[in-house]
Amino acid sequence: MYSLLFQFFINGTKASFWLVLAVFFFSNSGVSHKLSSSFALENTHSVHSSAIKDSVTRILEESLVFELSTKETRKGVTFTNIKVKADPNMIKGEQLFEIYISKPTQDINALLGRHEITGNFNSLLRGFDGVFGFINVTDLDEKPYFSYKGAVHITTINPKAISGSLNMSFKNYDGIMVHINQHFRAYK
Repeated sequence: MYSLLFQFFINGTKASFWLVLAVFFFSNSGVSHKLSSSFALENTHSVHSSAIKDSVTRILEESLVFELSTKETRKGVTFTNIKVKADPNMIKGEQLFEIYISKPTQDINALLGRHEITGNFNSLLRGFDGVFGFINVTDLDEKPYFSYKGAVHITTINPKAISGSLNMSFKNYDGIMVHINQHFRAYK
């Protein structure tokens, strides 16, 4: 009986020791959380957001190219795809911008009109129906921004050029948003 009571006491002491040790190591009461004020962090994000918006506006005004392709899924459905992106020969630094529009059709003229960002796609590889976009300006912000909401409106498509307008919001992993409302023209 005393042996069982002694064993219970030893096990309780061990558990208490590990609990106190865990609280000691995982508590951060000695760390100062006042590294910088939240106001300074908010200003940093707004500066980055406006600088990224300005950078993308310059890309939209000066250096867009497009690619047109059709792909067939395993089920035999043909998708027409338009990829509008920054011309790598014209931009400075690592500035990436791309809009991808895909629709289940063989007729290129079916891509004329408004295309909403739905966000309910499983893969960009096969059977993607909608709009997807991203911005990555690494000299201003290390985190990429992905299309969040909005629309792309395609007004003209021909073998040499495509034009339209963007009214889109992009969001990064931290929840910081960049809104772009701009006309564009891209060349093959």
